[in-house]
Amino acid sequence: MAQQRGRRLRRRGRRPRQGAPLRRSRRDPGRGRRPPLRPGSVDGVPVATMVCYDVEFPEAVRAAALAGARAVLVPTANMEPYVAVNDVVVRSRAIENATPVVYANHCGSEGETRYVGASVVVGPDGAVLARGGPDGEELLVVDLPLRAANPPDGATYLADRRPEIYDAGGER
Repeated sequence: MAQQRGRRLRRRGRRPRQGAPLRRSRRDPGRGRRPPLRPGSVDGVPVATMVCYDVEFPEAVRAAALAGARAVLVPTANMEPYVAVNDVVVRSRAIENATPVVYANHCGSEGETRYVGASVVVGPDGAVLARGGPDGEELLVVDLPLRAANPPDGATYLADRRPEIYDAGGER
């Protein structure tokens, strides 16, 4: 992630592609060497970055929102047959957390792997604000409505959470 002038703010490593085995420490939240997800800042706005597979877990985006992220940015290389991530999962994560999600996907092919393109920008209400096509590179320019820094009580799923009745990866 970089600021407007190109200064690097934050770097996250890539995870193996979907279906690839993961080392045990990366599968168990809190047991690896990585620190918990903390938002970075772009022009003073707290934003979280996560890659590919991370956004497919409700806990990752929830942790970002609870840590104060007002938007989630996801560079990814999603491939066939997983287009449901672009179409359904990304919108769900935005709605669940009243937080916009920017999902910038790779397109084209590498060997037998075909990337689905279809980058999507989703508002905090789940509305699709912009969508790229399945083929070819595109630049999507969007005025992104950020999650309110202090949403009123009862205005979001975040306010209605009841972590005392479930174990959501240790967020109690």
